[in-house]
Amino acid sequence: METVYEGRYVRFSTTSKKDAAVLLGADTLVGDFFTVSLRVEKGRSIAWLTNRFGADTGYLDSEATRMVQLAEARGWTTKALLSFIAYSDNPDPGEYWGEMALFCYDPAYEAEFS
Repeated sequence: METVYEGRYVRFSTTSKKDAAVLLGADTLVGDFFTVSLRVEKGRSIAWLTNRFGADTGYLDSEATRMVQLAEARGWTTKALLSFIAYSDNPDPGEYWGEMALFCYDPAYEAEFS
């Protein structure tokens, strides 16, 4: 059977507490869709998340980035839906992070996923 989609919950991190401020306002709401883009930084690919207003909100770990890379190689559409935001005070000085529902699918099924 042919695989036409893949989906899972993935963790994202922020670069700093200051840069995480965009997560705390009305411009970033649980349930919002985010754009996922691959960027090469220091010789490795990183999947970045951008909210509907064009603000970078965080990045995915290497496993989730690999999922995005495979989807892109297949010509699939990738979307991320914000499902959770958290703050942890460990490790010091603390960090904002969260989870996204990440969907990668064949564009032939756009109507079903929309």
